[in-house]
Amino acid sequence: MSTKVVINSSISGALSIVTLVWIGAPAQAFSFTGTASGQFGLPVATGFGADVALSHESGGTNNRLTWGVPISESFSNFVQFDGEGSFSASVDSIFKVGNLTYRNGTTLASTGFDGDFPLSIQLSFTNPSGINESFSYLFNILNTDNSTGDPVLDGDVLRFSAAGLSNSSFTVGSTSYTLTLLGFAADDGATLINQFNSPEGATATAGLYGKITAVPVEPPAPIPTPALLPSLVTMGVAALRRRSQQKSR
Repeated sequence: MSTKVVINSSISGALSIVTLVWIGAPAQAFSFTGTASGQFGLPVATGFGADVALSHESGGTNNRLTWGVPISESFSNFVQFDGEGSFSASVDSIFKVGNLTYRNGTTLASTGFDGDFPLSIQLSFTNPSGINESFSYLFNILNTDNSTGDPVLDGDVLRFSAAGLSNSSFTVGSTSYTLTLLGFAADDGATLINQFNSPEGATATAGLYGKITAVPVEPPAPIPTPALLPSLVTMGVAALRRRSQQKSR
């Protein structure tokens, strides 16, 4: 015997689950399907130059963060996120969320920034349909001082600022899920790393990978055990003893 779970979306957007039971082929594992997109925010640190800007690229919205006034024949820096146009992922399976492209130009030091910047990733599900959820993360730029003359050694680093977890979640049935970011990869997810380098004067692209995980359920707080009260029987015996002692006097 096997079960099939059908998720329906009502007009109000609430989800209802209907479970059908029949004898037949084994049930297939449920998969989430949909599309991914992302939007950057301005750097978290204060004091960066006015040249820092957000723009819409390749059909995205604020999916490119640009900064830096280029020196000589170089170009400004940018980080761009292009989400997956179609993904399919079961719970706890690794899937590609999108691509991050980092162009590392040689720019005036006073016009750049070292530090954190936010990326909000939106998952729009086609299964289960009607769920659109945003997950917020912090990424980090680490600039080098370009002291070696080697483009690779002088390359800057794009990395996670904090753990790839988000406080946002969505609920299907009675279970809440979230998007956990795992790392970058240039080999279709076979080797995940928590940062990647963009050589000086070059552009590097890496896939951003994650997985949909169930949000751990907090165990209920233990109920304090009340102090034990003397039982009625004990109280009754004590009362009889007192009366007996009084009569014997």
